[in-house]
Amino acid sequence: MNSVPCIVIGGTHSGVGKTSVAIALMRAYVRRGLRVQGFKVGPDFIDPSFHRAATDRSSHNLDGWMLSQDKNLQLYARAAHDADLCIVEGVMGLFDGRSAVSDEGSTAEMAKWLGAPVILVVDGSAMARSGAALVQGLNRSIRSCALPVLSSTVFRATGISLIFAIACKHTARQLHSDIFTGSRLLLCPKDISDCILHARC
Repeated sequence: MNSVPCIVIGGTHSGVGKTSVAIALMRAYVRRGLRVQGFKVGPDFIDPSFHRAATDRSSHNLDGWMLSQDKNLQLYARAAHDADLCIVEGVMGLFDGRSAVSDEGSTAEMAKWLGAPVILVVDGSAMARSGAALVQGLNRSIRSCALPVLSSTVFRATGISLIFAIACKHTARQLHSDIFTGSRLLLCPKDISDCILHARC
């Protein structure tokens, strides 16, 4: 297994903001002088275009649905060998994949294979205590990111700390409907990383 530090960005569901969080972190760490390698779980080609714009490096796909564990780890190691940090953006909800009764093909499975911690993205825009129930329901020792109003409630109920909050002008659905891929990305990496409001990490 590669020794490069790695974090996985998971979400409660599709459209929750995984891409916004992933590329904000990628660009923020690039600004600090790190070589950041992006990955995307699943056969997506749009999100890796965002990753490339944020990191100035080609992003690579990992897929537990179509490829074996060994093949995924080989692809990961090859792309990560000269990086300082790897950020893996998940697919759909954290435990959504090929099977309804196992982690097969999911972001959770990929995180286990990589031995990487997960940042869970939660849309806290229309909830308070329900956010704690949602996070607790995932029943995993992970850190989460959401809106500040959820911080004390989630921590008291689950012991999970909120590490930052973001506010974005565009939803993930808007980003995907408005996007030009490749070199014609409409979203500027500076705008992406500037959406981080505060951090405690």
